[in-house]
Amino acid sequence: MKTACILFLTLGAVALVAGDDAPAAKRQVVNLATVVRLAGAGNLDIRLANERVAEQDLTRARLDYLGVVTGHNRAQFLLHRAIGAGETEEIIARRMAVRIVAGMRIHSLEHAPFEGPGRIAAWAAERGYTLSRTALHDGDATPPLDDFDMLVIMGGPMSIHDHRDHPWLPVEKDFLKTVIGARKPVLGICLGAQLLADVLGGKVFQNPVKEIGWFPVRMLDRSAPFAAFPEQLTVMHWHGDTFTIPEGARRVAESDACANQAFVFGDRVVGLQFHIELEKVGVEDLAAASLDEAGAAPFIQSCEQLIAPPPESETAGALLFALLDELARLGRGAVRM
Repeated sequence: MKTACILFLTLGAVALVAGDDAPAAKRQVVNLATVVRLAGAGNLDIRLANERVAEQDLTRARLDYLGVVTGHNRAQFLLHRAIGAGETEEIIARRMAVRIVAGMRIHSLEHAPFEGPGRIAAWAAERGYTLSRTALHDGDATPPLDDFDMLVIMGGPMSIHDHRDHPWLPVEKDFLKTVIGARKPVLGICLGAQLLADVLGGKVFQNPVKEIGWFPVRMLDRSAPFAAFPEQLTVMHWHGDTFTIPEGARRVAESDACANQAFVFGDRVVGLQFHIELEKVGVEDLAAASLDEAGAAPFIQSCEQLIAPPPESETAGALLFALLDELARLGRGAVRM
């Protein structure tokens, strides 16, 4: 049997056609412009064609594969069974939403050799995205704005106010303002969240206590992009500073030791004071680099406790992936033909 299809999406102009081998009884009409809008991919320009073309906006249940080929030679992505019998446009959109941004470019800003992207790198690799990195602590320059679609800002041991010791901090802050102004998705973690709070007009200052170890956070707002998060989760903390919630942002999470654990500004700028990107080796590296901070205190655990994640922390990776997927959907220019 032959199945021929053409998928052409450009700013809402959509056509999908199925070959004549599809039984008429199993055909269904799907408005793919609606699918693309629901998938958050209305700005894409994708063309997939083969030798036979039928009428527009018609698909069938046995369309097994849609290949989405990006401008990157090594990045070819198949949407397995993208359209199935009886599925609604919303369900199809959910299935397409992540894969439709094949070829997305993620960039990581880093402030210390022991605080890298961790699970973010694993997420990017699993999704087929590229991940580039800037080591600000080694003197790397920030990238051109057109070189990435989504930005992640990692943690670090310094304060955001340490301009004298880290002269790249003012440069980084100006860069973040530009990125936010360009409406690129941004995720800041720990120091990264504090930097975002600062450039958005919030205040960053010493928290009443240091918070170092595995402690629960309570989710106060579980709307997008935190829809996958439970009401409470146990995560790694390693900070002495905190921030106020910037004007216009939503307060998302809190802990017993720190009132402001997360915020969302607009729909695509997220700050997390806590760590869900750290894998076991990342926690060990952080502990080894900061041994002087570990010890006995109400919200400071011992080194033995730090490197022994509690079982309930094992969901962090899946939650991070869900959060990153939500932000990735909003990436501009994610597919370049």
